[in-house]
Amino acid sequence: MLIREKLNQHPGAVGGVVGGLALLAVFVLWDQLSSEPDYTSGIVPNYYTTDDQSPAGALSALFEDDTGKLPPFDKGGKQAYRAYVFTTDGGKTKFVGYLERYTAEGKRLLEEARDGRSAGLLPDQLNNQLAKTGIEVKRPGDRDWVLLSDKKADQVLAVKPPAGGDLAKLESVFP
Repeated sequence: MLIREKLNQHPGAVGGVVGGLALLAVFVLWDQLSSEPDYTSGIVPNYYTTDDQSPAGALSALFEDDTGKLPPFDKGGKQAYRAYVFTTDGGKTKFVGYLERYTAEGKRLLEEARDGRSAGLLPDQLNNQLAKTGIEVKRPGDRDWVLLSDKKADQVLAVKPPAGGDLAKLESVFP
């Protein structure tokens, strides 16, 4: 039986796993943002881009900056978004799989948590709130941003390599 058929037979389990992974990602991000960045290490952990109009543009406008930035933010008069970069050939060819930004509500929640003004929100509560209303994603070139809690976000997060790329060899690329 094909994997796709198995996944279609168990949509609730698939949704639970995807939702759990999304919450884990939000918790890791919150943990990183709530601690003081180590600027002495020379490691810049995130990619960002100022071009959300096309995959090629997103890649050509790619830059590295510190993880404390809350996208969207201004970079040279343009809005910058977090870019998730992938490869299917060991890093020779890279592409932006999807972009991420915070809603105004999400930015407010994270800034309050970072500043110790989170009104008693526990990390799990903050993660749940961010997952529901605070994070949006889209593929470069797509017109609309989608809340992470929306079922359409699953399609965005299911990264597809460009023509000729082998999905079986898909891996994340970090700065």
